[in-house]
Amino acid sequence: MRKSKQGKNVVIYARGVPDSIERQLQACRQYVAETGMTVVEEVTEQKAKPSDRLSPSQFLKKINARPDAVIVTSLDRLSRRRLEVQDWLDSLAKQRIRIVSLAQPTRRAR
Repeated sequence: MRKSKQGKNVVIYARGVPDSIERQLQACRQYVAETGMTVVEEVTEQKAKPSDRLSPSQFLKKINARPDAVIVTSLDRLSRRRLEVQDWLDSLAKQRIRIVSLAQPTRRAR
């Protein structure tokens, strides 16, 4: 069982094709239920060109709640580009919002 994080309000973010989005939402909802967090909002994006995706500032404007964390199944749901993922991490950290990824980071072979 995972450690309880009672009282934490979270936003779930999922991006991709409809079937993928639903799988991501289910995985995030299960994690939230297991940890005692509260989902205050879910944000989804259909698969889009990189230029059409939400930026961190657009995301913050879109959400109605001020969460403690944003839950994603994997950091590549934010972006597949490392610099853009770092932008998300930095932008949300300035607002004291953590990003929680359900996927364990993997190391690439050199």
